[in-house]
Order: sequence, then structure tokens, then C-alpha cells
Amino acid sequence: NTIPGLQVIAPKNAWELKEAFRYALSQDGPVAIRYPRGSAWDGLPECKEPFALGKSETVREGKSPVTLVALGIMVKTAMETAALLEKEGIDATVVNARFASPLDEELLSKLAAQPGLAVFLEENEMAGSWCESVARVLWEDHSLCRPLFVAVPDRFVKHGSAEELSKEQGLDAESVARRILAALAEEKK
Repeated sequence: NTIPGLQVIAPKNAWELKEAFRYALSQDGPVAIRYPRGSAWDGLPECKEPFALGKSETVREGKSPVTLVALGIMVKTAMETAALLEKEGIDATVVNARFASPLDEELLSKLAAQPGLAVFLEENEMAGSWCESVARVLWEDHSLCRPLFVAVPDRFVKHGSAEELSKEQGLDAESVARRILAALAEEKK
């Protein structure tokens, strides 16, 4: 976010990674593609919306006032979290943010204008991140939604498998679902 004009894409799965490369090659300016270590997720094969500059993609339409907006591999976690929440009677919407930069201003304005819980998930440190940029936009829009940010805490992370580190940092579906349920319980007080 500190390089003007740089597009940063974070693909959700293997198909989108290929499409991100095609999209990047069609652009006149610089494009960075963030992808996690390990193998690419093959989930959501039916979600194949074409890339448009700074536009997100809704991958699960829910009926509750909970929206999970995830970047990159965190779309998988968001889908798993939505399945856990559904067992609790919460039908959450899941959005694939796609772009860390530029932000989907239209989506953020829509979320800011409606009450509810908007959960932003990113596999990156919060400081200087996509989540931090989202927080700024929501604050500037005087957001009615209650944002919850799920990102790597500001501390050193040891070596380990992606799955181990995800659990340790609270980025796994169970940890995210617990945080959402706690936030919803707090709202009811």
C-alpha cells in the first residue's frame, strides 16, 4: 500500500492464481501477486468471476448481518468459518477481496452504510496491512458496521507448517468463529 499505482492481488485458489497472472500481464502498470507457501487451495471451483481492477467477488451469499471479507488463502478460512457459524444459526456472507490494493471502495462503502459485523481476514501482520487500510476507509466513512480484524499480531512468528502457525496466530476457522461469536454476544449486552 505504500507504492503508488501498484496493484496487489491475493488469489483465493489455484484457478484464480492463473487468472491473476493473465490479468497482470494485461496491465500497463506494476502488479504484485501474493500467494501463500505450500500448495494452492482448489476450493470454490464454481466461483470464476473475471478480474476487474479493485473489485471483490461474493462467493457465499448469507442472510445474517455478518459478512466475512477475506484476502487470498483466507477465503478458505472464511468459508470454513461460515460453515461453523451456520451450525450456530448464523448465515454469513463471504466475500473474496481479491485486491489488497486498490481497495474495493464500493464494497467498503456498502458495508459502512449498514449495521452488522464485518470481519476482515488477512494472513499478514496488521501493521501496514490491507486490514489497516480497510480500517482507515471505514473510519473515514463513519462506519455503521462493527469491524473485526483478523490478522497476524505484531510479534515474531516462529517456524512451522502453515496449519500450525495458522492455529497459533488465531487465523484458523475455529479461532475466527470463536471471535465472531464473542463479538456477537458482546453486541447483545
